[in-house]
Amino acid sequence: MLKIKHRFEVIEEFVRGKDVLDVGCVGLGYQRTGDFWVHGRICKVARRVVGVDIQREEVARLKEEGYEVVIADINKRMDLGETFDVINVGQVLTYLTDFDTFFDNIKRHLRPNGLLILSVTNAHSLKNFLKYTLGRLDFTYTNFQNEISMRRLLDRYGFEARSVKYVEEPSRRIMGKIYQFIFRFLPSHLSSHIIVIASQKTAREAPIDT
Repeated sequence: MLKIKHRFEVIEEFVRGKDVLDVGCVGLGYQRTGDFWVHGRICKVARRVVGVDIQREEVARLKEEGYEVVIADINKRMDLGETFDVINVGQVLTYLTDFDTFFDNIKRHLRPNGLLILSVTNAHSLKNFLKYTLGRLDFTYTNFQNEISMRRLLDRYGFEARSVKYVEEPSRRIMGKIYQFIFRFLPSHLSSHIIVIASQKTAREAPIDT
């Protein structure tokens, strides 16, 4: 049975007390309220957080609010001159056009034994199936991912998945609440999001329980 939970509830234990690079920190506009904004919640529990995003106006606004954020495009070479315990990449992967550069950037900024957290839209979710049927799928995506493709992608670039979680987030919208009621009776692999906790193959530690 699928459980309704926020993405942050899955990643909190991995970012608490750590130095974190948060890629795609701005998120969607409506997420900047309450508990829906992942970056804001990471900042409350991590030791230090540096946010990265390409949305200039939003990054400028966050700087004014006191957040440590920089403008950068993860599709292009990026060098912040430092490394981090954890790199969280939230809902960015489906918009990538250059995986080679992306993983080069990740490796450049991830400390030995560090963790990479990838949150992606599940290509095989019930919600995506319904959107495709109704002609409402987000065609700004450059690629779609499921658990198998994520594992293969990570393996190709020298990473391995240590834990894979399926997540259906709570919603404040009426249609979203209807989805949630239906989802409670479905298997988890039909949920809207997949979160993968990964590490470089040369930095193996004890496996994380999946």
